[in-house]
Amino acid sequence: MARWQKRLRFVFLLVVVAVPIAVALAIHRRAVPPPSAVQAPHVEPNAVVESTAGVVTQVKGSRETFKVAYQRQLTFADGSTKLVGVTVTVDDRGGRSFMVTGTNATVGDHQSSVTLTGHVRMAVSDGLRAQTEQAVYTQGDGMVRVPGPVTFSRGAMSGSSVGLTYDKNNDILSLAKDAIIDIAPDSPGGQPTHLAAGSAEYVRHDHMLVFQGHVQLQREGRTVEADSGTAYLTPDDKALSRLSLRGGSQITGGPGGAGSVAGLHATDMDLAYRDPGGTLQQATLMGGAAVDIAGARRGEDRRVAADQLNIGLAADGTTVSALTGQGGVALTFPAENGEPARTIRADALGATGQGTQGVTSAVMTGHVDYRERIAGGDRIAKAERLDLGLTPGLGAVQRARFSGDVRFAQGAMEAEAAVGDYDVTAGVVKLSGQGPGGAEPHVTDPRIMVDATAIALAPTGPKLQASGNVRSVLLAGADHGTAAKDGGHLPAILKQDQPVNITGDDLAYDGTTAHAVYTGHARLWQGDTAIEGATITLDREEGNLSASGGVRTTMRVDQVDEKTKKKERVTLLGLAAQMTYNDAARLATYTEDPRLNGPQGDLTATKKIELYLSADGSTVQRLEGFEGIVLRQAGRTVTGEHLSYFAADERYVVTGAPVKIDEECRQTLGKTLTFFRSTDRIIVDGGGAYRTETKSGPNCSGPRGE
Repeated sequence: MARWQKRLRFVFLLVVVAVPIAVALAIHRRAVPPPSAVQAPHVEPNAVVESTAGVVTQVKGSRETFKVAYQRQLTFADGSTKLVGVTVTVDDRGGRSFMVTGTNATVGDHQSSVTLTGHVRMAVSDGLRAQTEQAVYTQGDGMVRVPGPVTFSRGAMSGSSVGLTYDKNNDILSLAKDAIIDIAPDSPGGQPTHLAAGSAEYVRHDHMLVFQGHVQLQREGRTVEADSGTAYLTPDDKALSRLSLRGGSQITGGPGGAGSVAGLHATDMDLAYRDPGGTLQQATLMGGAAVDIAGARRGEDRRVAADQLNIGLAADGTTVSALTGQGGVALTFPAENGEPARTIRADALGATGQGTQGVTSAVMTGHVDYRERIAGGDRIAKAERLDLGLTPGLGAVQRARFSGDVRFAQGAMEAEAAVGDYDVTAGVVKLSGQGPGGAEPHVTDPRIMVDATAIALAPTGPKLQASGNVRSVLLAGADHGTAAKDGGHLPAILKQDQPVNITGDDLAYDGTTAHAVYTGHARLWQGDTAIEGATITLDREEGNLSASGGVRTTMRVDQVDEKTKKKERVTLLGLAAQMTYNDAARLATYTEDPRLNGPQGDLTATKKIELYLSADGSTVQRLEGFEGIVLRQAGRTVTGEHLSYFAADERYVVTGAPVKIDEECRQTLGKTLTFFRSTDRIIVDGGGAYRTETKSGPNCSGPRGE
């Protein structure tokens, strides 16, 4: 017999406990014979007639249906009759025979009532035994009443109550007060069943048992409790088909593996059974509803709560195979196996599974709120819908697909998308889809804001991989409050109090180190400053930056105008295959056929060009060109192997073998040439091997130089 069947079998055992008592008492009214005319010595002084032992028999057809035997009969002046040493025997009553005995039986005036008193006992051929001290049958209302304590037993079952009533006309049996039923274990080592209720009522024509006054059933470590309950029996009254519990209803405790019911809680419950008397098939919980589902280990139960829950169970009657919930749904997972505790809330829930595997998937809709308890705060996701993939038995969350106005948050990190696929094991959320107005996935934290066609986001850090039309903004002022603490800042070639825009085809960003790599048509800009390349890498922790693949840079720097002596903003244009910026040295290095064009001239080299900036990154301090350098200025071309430019006095020093300066009217050669941007003065160190030659031509007036 299934556990749920055993747990609730009390509801039909009551049928065979008290009904025979009432029937016997009701029949006894017709079994009392008229007083005997024979006078006997009076034992009781009030008796007017006393007779000795006798038997009254009722015969139906050719069959004797019952008989009443007594040791003495007394008749009193008021017309009442008393029988002493009474035995009532009823044969073939519903396939059973039974006997009722008592010390005395008093028949009221006009046989209006019968009272059986003193050691009233009943024995039924199927093993039922009952005993009380008094039972009364009243003809006027067809009621049998046992006013005091009554006990009964049948095989492994025993019980008691204070008061019993049988309404013969309406066929209703009631245990008036303190109804108790105990059922001994049905196997060695088993556990007993104990039922207690304030009262119980059996309505036979409706095949219904009603319990009142804190109903409590205990079986196999489980406890069923409610303020009241109703059991609905099969038409033959032999099995339970439905059970309704009302007020403070709960089922707790008991055995069961992962995915089984560990507890049910609600104001009201309706339970339905798969076959008559079989395993529990469906449970409907209403008002503050909750079901606890056992985890793999003790203390790891999951809880599903809602205003109303409908629970479907597998053939074993204990494994939850389906769940629906409405109103204030809350799904709670404990922390286990290194996974954080999770709480998910929504307006509605639908969960399904396969047989005894239990629930393996769930859909939650309407104002979904998903939270993971992690160190430092909650990881939060909000959406209109959530599809969950679970291990068997409503086990661990493996994947979660959020859709409809999806929003993620962890600490200061926030993300938005139309769809968010959360790989819980990997800790990565894949954001995709377009929201209202074509909005694409969006992520922001205090340092960066990213939009892209798709973003794979690890909220811790955060770390992300963005692809497709990546647009990002390094947020202004994000480092001011933290730079002293963690060293994070923008490169000095950029203003610290203004946002920086960076785009590309793809982005890899690690928020723990503020390291970002943009690939595919990458472009960075802030005001008039811009950097372009196939790849741009930004290390915001150290303030370093690099670019590669067709690099083009535009920088706005300060310089003092030689004529006006006022500071002015000028533009430096750079081209190279590679460019790196070291913030600690305030050094920008261009390599592989670099070119740098600005007020200092148009400089190219075959190896590299180094650009040194001031501490605040706003002013050029020095330029260095290496190997095969060519400097073009208005009316002047300089070639050599190495060039140094010093901004303080606008001085150029070029070395090589030889260094050559070509001007409109002259050519100067030397081992080292030093000249100044604002004057025509050239200092030549030829080591005795080089010279200055003056060219002739219509625009040349004569030799120059020193």
